[in-house]
Parts: sequence; structure tokens; C-alpha cells
Amino acid sequence: MKSITLNRREAALGVVTVTIGAFVPAGAAAQQGAHGPDAPPFPPKGAGNIHEDILLRISEKLGTTAINTEAGLSKLVQLLREWDIISQADAEKLNKLIDAIFKSTQDEIIKRIDELYETFAAEAGAVTAAILSIARSSIRYAKTRFKEHHRVVEVVCSDVIGALGGAVAGKKLGGYGSLIGALAGAVGASAKAAYE
Repeated sequence: MKSITLNRREAALGVVTVTIGAFVPAGAAAQQGAHGPDAPPFPPKGAGNIHEDILLRISEKLGTTAINTEAGLSKLVQLLREWDIISQADAEKLNKLIDAIFKSTQDEIIKRIDELYETFAAEAGAVTAAILSIARSSIRYAKTRFKEHHRVVEVVCSDVIGALGGAVAGKKLGGYGSLIGALAGAVGASAKAAYE
């Protein structure tokens, strides 16, 4: 299947969602403890600097690879693994999900994603299980909304990008932050892909 081409702005939005919490400067993280337990995990006024740093680092990793392609999503999974957000076993599960999204026919995509969910969700880490669940829900939503297979793949791909990015952003919050971030990121990405 040909890669889905999104415009530069959409690709940039995808990049922005990927790692808001992953590269927060050490000084910013240290400030949280200095301001008490209710302080945000990074200084809100520093979000612009964090945003710029993230764009540069993600851009370096992606090179010329578009984020919304099979290769781009695989690079995101590599980053999540490198940052120790997911295990190697979970990276392999997510790469199988990416393969199913981009290499399934219109008739088999739901079945393949369902099989991955049924096979891996129970044994996967929390972030990976959430992303598998989001992809499973996303494919059903997209198939009811769109007739064109490329649009279905675009929505599911966007949801997975958003879930990966949201999980990383939520990691800075600790506890269940990554799970909440994955869901929030996917909803935002889905709304953008589905309603434009």
C-alpha cells in the first residue's frame, strides 16, 4: 500500500504530540519538587521551549521519514523503546500492529487488528495494551465513517500516533498518566483526522 500523504502541518502536529514529557530539561523536572506535590510536572511557561526541543530531537530521529507512514510509526516505536517507555517485547507487538494497519486489505484490517488485540493485550505492558485497544476501537469507528480504505488507514494511523505521543507526555505525570495520555492523544488525533 502506498504511504498516506498528509500535509506538512499535519505531520508537524503529529511530531509535536509524540514526546512532550520525554525531553523536559532536568532543571524543569527538579523544580516540581521545589514547588510542592501539586506543582505541574514542568513549568507551564516553559512549554514553548520544551516544544522546540522536542521538534528538533524528533526531527533528527525521523530524518526525511514522514511520521504518518509505516516507517515513521516504526521509528516512533524505536524512540519509545530507547526511552524505556515500552519493553522490547512490547515494541515487537506494536510493530505487528503497524504492519497490520499498513499491509491489510480493506476486508481483513479489522480481523487482523482484533487478532493482535486478543493475542497480545493481556500480556502486554499497560501502554501497549492501551494502544492495541485504541487501535481496535479506532478501526471500527473509521470503517463505519469512511468507505475509502485510505481514509480508514489515515484515521487509525493518526490515532496510533496520538496514543504513542500522549503516552509519552503522560509519563511525566507518573502513575496512570501514560494511560490517560494515550487515550487523550488518540481522541485528539482521531478528531483531527476524522472531521477535517
